Amino acid sequence: MSAKRKKADSGQPRFVRRKKEAERILTAPIPDLAPESNQMKRLLDLERKIDYYAEKTRQDITPFQPSEETKEKRTIRLYISHISVPNPTEDDPTAMKWSLRIEGRLLEKPNATYRRREINRKKFASFLNDVFVEFDKEKFGHKDRNVQWQRTPATVDADGFEITRSSTLPVTAKISFKFEQTPVRYKLNLVLSKLLQIDSSTVVEVNNAVWEYIRANNLRDSESPDVINCDAALQEVFGVETLKVSELAKHVGYCLLPPSRIELEHVIQLEDNLHNFGQDIYDVDLFLETNFTPNPLISSASHDLESLDKTINEHLEALERAKERREFLLSFADNPQKFILTWVAAQVRDNTEAKSLSSLHKAGRQSATFYERWTEPATLQYLNELVDKKNQERTLQISSSATTTTTTR
Repeated sequence: MSAKRKKADSGQPRFVRRKKEAERILTAPIPDLAPESNQMKRLLDLERKIDYYAEKTRQDITPFQPSEETKEKRTIRLYISHISVPNPTEDDPTAMKWSLRIEGRLLEKPNATYRRREINRKKFASFLNDVFVEFDKEKFGHKDRNVQWQRTPATVDADGFEITRSSTLPVTAKISFKFEQTPVRYKLNLVLSKLLQIDSSTVVEVNNAVWEYIRANNLRDSESPDVINCDAALQEVFGVETLKVSELAKHVGYCLLPPSRIELEHVIQLEDNLHNFGQDIYDVDLFLETNFTPNPLISSASHDLESLDKTINEHLEALERAKERREFLLSFADNPQKFILTWVAAQVRDNTEAKSLSSLHKAGRQSATFYERWTEPATLQYLNELVDKKNQERTLQISSSATTTTTTR
């Protein structure tokens, strides 16, 4: 079989933003819950300002963005081969025992020295997240038709994979790869891709491109710098007329899609050579990073932001508890007698309902017992024990009465 080579792209799943605890706890405006809580309102305003300046600082520093020297485009060469030997059986005298091998290696740079090649060599599995292989449905059952490998924390990297089966030839194998890239690259949806003229890129690069578009078209609000006025093109992308600077990353994340997996097809068949050996070769381009180190300044700032979020959530929980306690005391202070009578009536009603529910549950549980499998043999055993007990008592009565008669005589 003649070797062939193809180019393919790969990427990672879509980024999903985790919702903050404060957004889940604060379900209603604070002034409606407690009119005197102006301090909470000022705290929320302060949080919005912190989000604005934090997002502005991230755009200036561009955290975790690799330099041009460390981020590079590399090629992985895939070798998909097979070998087969006769394995006749009574049911199928033409059956063949075959093995499918999936191997690969990272191609070195042309100017790399021999020593550097040996030191920087990585296993093929270290570039993969998962591999999925599907064979012909007509020749294999559901159990043997699909084979999947997924990366786990306990995974030991290897240079390849081998699958062995026994069947008639030819057999078609559909192989799907998901490669791991650093930094992670995503595919843009059709509208954003048309606007930025980018097909796939990293999260940082996409955000930078959006910011360049905003600056070029002067879309920042002159009175409120933390507000972005979307033009017709951005409205088509994000679906809103205005958005805050702190929400821009979230809206951009909604436009990032996972690219399609790399899917290849290999036919396992008889070859015109001694060992029935056949091989296909493919080239896959990946974006890898050699010296990726996070910014320590941004790491400390992120830690401080997390601690502030935790503090804000604690204060929100304390406000919720204070609100419930305040409503309880206000209802008692307005009319103590009515409050006590209402409370006692509610307790009596709850107690009555609890007893009725408990009795219904108990009755239902007892009635359901008669339908259990062990009910009939248990009932028979219980009745047999009662009969034996009655017989023993009757035997004792008869023996005692006979003894009494003998003594009287």
